[in-house]
Amino acid sequence: MVAVAATLRDGREQLGSGYLVTGRLVLTAEHCARDKVTGESAARLRVVRASDGAVADVADVVPDCGLDVAVLQLADDAPWDTGLPPRRSPGSTRARPGCLTTARVSAFRCFNGTRPGGPATPASFMARFTRLTSGNPGGC
Repeated sequence: MVAVAATLRDGREQLGSGYLVTGRLVLTAEHCARDKVTGESAARLRVVRASDGAVADVADVVPDCGLDVAVLQLADDAPWDTGLPPRRSPGSTRARPGCLTTARVSAFRCFNGTRPGGPATPASFMARFTRLTSGNPGGC
């Protein structure tokens, strides 16, 4: 877990949360990367690792506003190992390691039924996540 700290253009700060999925990628809600009042992108984004308080700057944001999801690319000088292994998803099993099959993620509105059209399925989310991390986002 990480905190996503956004410094807004008027100097205010707002906090969100995210998941460190590799040594340089964080999965968060897209609205954590922008001002919740004005909708403007944050002037600066940082992540703070929950386990030890280490801080890393965000170098790039790849958003998907349709799912309210963003992948944050951390700066190369993030103070932890770049080779952190990807986290196993909660729906994975020994027979299907890393496969998201049954998990529901309530932190993101696309999974809790408030998304227009109802909740996303794990398969549709993973397809969008793969596009986000490969640099081919759905866009905002």
